Amino acid sequence: MNILRSILRQLASNGFRLAILLLAIVSVALALFGSPQTVKKILGDSGVYNSLTNTVVAHLNDAQDDQKHQTTQDQAEQALQKPEVQAAAKEAFNAQLLQNSSEQVIDGTYRWLDGTVPQPDFTIDLQPAVSAVENAAADSAVNKVKKLPVCTAQQVRALDIANIDIFSLPCLPPGIDLNAARQKYIDSFVSSTDNDFLKDPRLTADKLSKDANGQTPFDKANKLPQAYQWAQHSQPILAAVALVFAVGVIFLGKTRRLGFRSLGGSLLGVGITLLAIGLVANYLFDHYVNTTKTLDALKIANNGTDAAVSKMASAFEHIASQKLLLFGAIYVAAGILILLVTYWLKKRAHGQSKQGTMLDERGERRSNPDDDHLSALAKDDDESQTDTEETSVEEPKPEPEQQFTPIKTAPLLPKRRGRPPKIQG
Repeated sequence: MNILRSILRQLASNGFRLAILLLAIVSVALALFGSPQTVKKILGDSGVYNSLTNTVVAHLNDAQDDQKHQTTQDQAEQALQKPEVQAAAKEAFNAQLLQNSSEQVIDGTYRWLDGTVPQPDFTIDLQPAVSAVENAAADSAVNKVKKLPVCTAQQVRALDIANIDIFSLPCLPPGIDLNAARQKYIDSFVSSTDNDFLKDPRLTADKLSKDANGQTPFDKANKLPQAYQWAQHSQPILAAVALVFAVGVIFLGKTRRLGFRSLGGSLLGVGITLLAIGLVANYLFDHYVNTTKTLDALKIANNGTDAAVSKMASAFEHIASQKLLLFGAIYVAAGILILLVTYWLKKRAHGQSKQGTMLDERGERRSNPDDDHLSALAKDDDESQTDTEETSVEEPKPEPEQQFTPIKTAPLLPKRRGRPPKIQG
């Protein structure tokens, strides 16, 4: 029976430690990603959207260098590298547009996580921004043609008027309709490039990059909504489980005081562990992770995004470390308080045992038998003193004559007279 009780006590103690540890970890995860508003605020405060404008422009300039030749495709890609086109692209893909688009993705993803929709339902239409880039590229091409010298008669005869490519014109043909040429360029701008983003600027969950099995990142993470929904409701469940284990630890102990002492030790140990994790994580992040060298190794410090990514990562790390330190401090304080109370109860019980206090069979407090004996003696003395006082008030009575009993003694034996000792001369 004692062995079974010891096993159950150990299981309850380990279960209690695991429950309060999981409670802290789940609370940290929910503090970071439990709400879309938290993620939106961290991204907005980091300034990452301003930096992403340069990244989008760089993505638009992503051309295939191994296929460079004098074709319409190469000319279109060269147009995207012109300063005026890049300026138009930055204005079109501004920080506000990127923030609105990103928040649409976040909202759609969280609707998928909480089970509202079976698949993320965000739709981002960037066609207006792409159209602005196309117009800027067409204007750049028309301005280039306007600066060309007028074609001579020989040059006009060499041109194919029906299929004029304004990028390849060596001169300005007389009577050319630049507006029609501009519209023709716009119509063929997207089809003349291999950039998939320009070809289809509408972004949905189904159009994300797929692996060899045809699965998107959301398809691979199909278990994530269940985990998210469980985490949302897990805090009260874990708190209740920890409470049940705590009761088991208390009542399975050899005494209630020892059970509380074990409970306080568990809280103190888990609290110190969480404090150590929070402090060490904070130190490692500041000195080894959130550095320019690390960002360069991860190929993040490009196009001015390193500062924004660093600020965003710092915000996430700050929330996580503060939450760990908070739970650690609460656990440590509760553990110390319980241990102090158990120590006080032990000292109090030890002091009572010295005074001889104990409980009788009915659970009532009674005093030490030695004290009872002393009280009885004191009571007898008081009663005798009261009797003496009452007696002194009454008239004196003649005392009876004392009769002396003769003491019998043994008869004296006569002394034997002996001869005096001889004196030898």
